[in-house]
Amino acid sequence: MRAAVIGCGRMGAFASDVARQWLPSDWFPLTHAEAILDHPSLDLAAIVDSDASKLSVAQARYGCDGFSGFEEMLDVVKPELVCIATRTPGRAALIKRCVRAGVKAIHVEKPLCNSVLELNELEAELSSEQIFLTIGALRRHLSPYLTALDFVTRGDLGKLREIRVGFGPGPLYWTHPHSVDLMLWAARPQAVLSVQARLDKLDFDKSSGVVLNDPIVLNAVIEFKDGIIGHISQSGLGELTLECQDGAVVVENDGWVLKSRSRAGDDPYPHWKSVTPSRTSPFRGTTAALQQLVSCLKDDIGARSENSALKAEIFLGQRLLFGIIASHLEGGRPLRLSEIPQDLAVEAMTGGRPA
Repeated sequence: MRAAVIGCGRMGAFASDVARQWLPSDWFPLTHAEAILDHPSLDLAAIVDSDASKLSVAQARYGCDGFSGFEEMLDVVKPELVCIATRTPGRAALIKRCVRAGVKAIHVEKPLCNSVLELNELEAELSSEQIFLTIGALRRHLSPYLTALDFVTRGDLGKLREIRVGFGPGPLYWTHPHSVDLMLWAARPQAVLSVQARLDKLDFDKSSGVVLNDPIVLNAVIEFKDGIIGHISQSGLGELTLECQDGAVVVENDGWVLKSRSRAGDDPYPHWKSVTPSRTSPFRGTTAALQQLVSCLKDDIGARSENSALKAEIFLGQRLLFGIIASHLEGGRPLRLSEIPQDLAVEAMTGGRPA
């Protein structure tokens, strides 16, 4: 299957050299280009970047055709799968253009878009069951996280009560698409009832309704149906805790550590033990996300069902990011999703560059 990468920056082509120093092996291949090359059913037919120097370096590294404009690439290559690794501004328009050019499978970096209006348009544009979408919030595809969720779905630790995510004092657009994605994935199929949050260093232009910067999330609470509560805090550095009625399972340090806590015999106190991740797929890193898209293109019914749920969670996750801002602007009160202002937009600038 012909595949292309639009954007030859960090996640498109060059993240892995630095990331390999710190991340577990389950995260690799990490860049979009590497993941396409790694997948046996995909051919890296083209890469695109408007920066001639980046394009030249990426071409030399990956040995494929290069284009300075995505329109020409879509017309010439006619890819079946496209990976989008641009910065967020313009990303929504790029996704829509790919769909209208006949691309059926898209893997896109997070976050999805910059405004509620763009989100509404994307939901309509990608509503067809014949269009498949994954996003660069990869943890849901990786073995340590899949193993942790197994504890919950098997009922080994009783009913799920809380989902806690800690990525330190992270900015909303840069960090917390990962947080909300993990929560929606772990709480499935429960519906979101409300979102509540407090932010720091928010630069909001009241006249335009635009958040200019990428504010720090002090805390956020997402309430799900059936009593499940999701917490985002400034604690930890890459931690997910699934707190259940009779114990908990924790992924620490982005997957380096996996452990569970439960009671044994008559001992009233729960104790920790290490857990060895189980692997459910030969695909790792970004390749695992692309595998779902490939399976959908091959008419795999199970993969299509899973992607339908994932696509809905991608849209909902982006809406929750807007809800976090809206709650803060309302003094930190809980908001229903229907209360999020339809004119809200986020530029998410940091150091003169957007997320």
